[in-house]
Amino acid sequence: MQEEYQKAWAAIVLESLIISVLSNTLFGGEIGNISCKYTLSYSPSSSAFGIWLLIYGMAFLSVFLQLQTNDCNGVCADSRANLLFAVAWFFAALWTPAFVMDERWSIVLSAILLFMCASFALSAVMVEDSWRTTESGHKRLNSAAFSLLAGWTMTAFALSVGIAVQALLKQPRNESCELTEKSYTIMNSTGDPHSFPAPLLLAIPIAALGVWLKDPVLPLAPAWGIFWMRYTGYNFVALFLLCCSSATSLVMVFV
Repeated sequence: MQEEYQKAWAAIVLESLIISVLSNTLFGGEIGNISCKYTLSYSPSSSAFGIWLLIYGMAFLSVFLQLQTNDCNGVCADSRANLLFAVAWFFAALWTPAFVMDERWSIVLSAILLFMCASFALSAVMVEDSWRTTESGHKRLNSAAFSLLAGWTMTAFALSVGIAVQALLKQPRNESCELTEKSYTIMNSTGDPHSFPAPLLLAIPIAALGVWLKDPVLPLAPAWGIFWMRYTGYNFVALFLLCCSSATSLVMVFV
């Protein structure tokens, strides 16, 4: 009975994932163009958002392994963590249509939805807590799926707050992405050294939380996002802290 209960929550995660995929398929076509209208000093290159393929892939793999097992012990995530993860994906699905409305109120709403998504995903990470409490590879894979979504949506929330402020206080620019967007990374471009250090302010608590949870995956998604930003001293320190956090957690877990 307990095993069926755990699998039921994994099935709910699958439903939320499918809803999120459908939402992006139906409404996601204009995300890039709208984001380009509100480019920030710490906006990553468009290549950074390819991480969604990994996030979705890990989430589907986690659900598949939970649903196909005959013994949930050491494989299935905590039912509470799966519930939190499912709710996080539901908010992710709501974010897409809210953002593409491209109205001031909807841009603010999209930031709130990302905050909710990140909060529920991070709660799932903390409830599962498999890096500190188990050596099960399957359980740690579940945690990795939770952590990827949590880490990236925290990064996206930091971007979304900046976009919301710009939408409320400034006029968006009118150039198209094709004319203005070029691929860049922290290695081959330089940003304004006096820009607001949002990536560093984000990296410090995530790096600390990653070490506390002994979670080497949680800092990786923000690190990936910062790698695709322009170089500033703040961004470099943020990337360094996140990489050190991930490496420290790996040592704590496996050494």
